[in-house]
Amino acid sequence: MVSANTELRDRALEHLHALQRFKNGQVKSILGMLNRDAYEPLVDELQRRLSRITAEGFDRGVESTKRLRDLVAALEDILESGMSKAETKLTKALQDFAPVEAKAAIGQVHRLDVGLELVLPSPETLRAIVTSRPFAGELLKEHFEALTRSSQRILRRELNFGLVAGEGFDDIARRIHGAGGMLEHSRRQVRSVVGAAVQHVGNAARQATYRENEDIIAGEQFVATLDSRTCPQCQALDGQEFPIGEGPMPPLHLGPCRCSRVPVLKSWRDLGIDADDMPEGTRASMDGEVAEGTTYPDWLERQSEAVQDEALGPERAALWRSGEVAIDKFVDDFGRTIPLAELARIYGLD
Repeated sequence: MVSANTELRDRALEHLHALQRFKNGQVKSILGMLNRDAYEPLVDELQRRLSRITAEGFDRGVESTKRLRDLVAALEDILESGMSKAETKLTKALQDFAPVEAKAAIGQVHRLDVGLELVLPSPETLRAIVTSRPFAGELLKEHFEALTRSSQRILRRELNFGLVAGEGFDDIARRIHGAGGMLEHSRRQVRSVVGAAVQHVGNAARQATYRENEDIIAGEQFVATLDSRTCPQCQALDGQEFPIGEGPMPPLHLGPCRCSRVPVLKSWRDLGIDADDMPEGTRASMDGEVAEGTTYPDWLERQSEAVQDEALGPERAALWRSGEVAIDKFVDDFGRTIPLAELARIYGLD
């Protein structure tokens, strides 16, 4: 019989794809708000003002310089307002999410059916995770402030270059909302920050739960979803055990980081219970043994086709089972799912 800690690691890997669905939903929701409240109004204002500037002509005189400053200021205000709304919306969603993750962490232990009862952290502790715990070096508010500054800086640069170079209206507009333009850059940064924020809050909520139950939990084990997109730092940490709250905390970076930390339960003897008096099945499951390393594909291979279909989607799961496409090829370098039609083109599938 596998140890309880091995079962917990397997369930953590199972939980990762559910967490990915929530993360994708939050990215879609925040980008939808920004499209409505920032990006589309910005493009409308840009077109309105650029039409007037190009119609009147642009030179290096005082009046032209003022019109350009006014244009940039108006667009920067739209960006700042939209980013502020997005931060508020994400903060609320994450504060609702933190207790759900804490309950999930407890549920995974209770499902072992070994008679252990864990308790939840206080609501105040879970709320504070969202606003008071930094990830990738900064608080959530600071990440959104940096997003705003970065987008504004690129906006000023592209507008100044296009107008001074005498580009036409369409060329200048493409610098802002065309392929490779400022808005595409902004959306890419938003995806990274929102995804990292969701992962950070999930990990921190689970960690607060482990700390609340230190009489039962001995520490935490670092778990990485190992494939060709896993960074060397995460690969090196996979399987290592740390005291609760100490050591490296996922996400380690703003790019796709699909790592977690799972609880390591104490053995029956560590809990002051004579294991020899326990039923055979229970005694074997609570021996304190730390789970051995396993990759997400390893775990998925052991699951039923129904679980595989849920994790990957039926079409992709079928491709993976057939050996035609490896599991890490279903997403691009930014962690976004590659459409099935594009997969068929890349790999020459019928």
